[in-house]
Amino acid sequence: MVAKKTPLKPANGAPESGPPTEMDAELSKLTKPELHRRIRILEAQVAWLRKELGRLQVADGPWWQKIAARHADAPEAFEEAVRLGREWRESFRPRSPRRKAKTEDVHS
Repeated sequence: MVAKKTPLKPANGAPESGPPTEMDAELSKLTKPELHRRIRILEAQVAWLRKELGRLQVADGPWWQKIAARHADAPEAFEEAVRLGREWRESFRPRSPRRKAKTEDVHS
């Protein structure tokens, strides 16, 4: 028996989310069994990605623990990193108008 190809329509009478795209045209040519097969493949891939992401997060640990003692033997390198980080953060702050330099006190 040959599967009948039916165009995709929104489920439960939901309105379409925008103008048709090339992907919509491609998907509308698929039969229900082909769509189900693609969904199974995508679900398996998502499950694998979630598992892999969880494994990587547990195995690697937090990023800061990897670099925590990197400059233990080089305090000058640590100070330089702190200075550069401060400069970088300050570069995002809005600059205030410069104040005029104070001249001699005229209350003598």
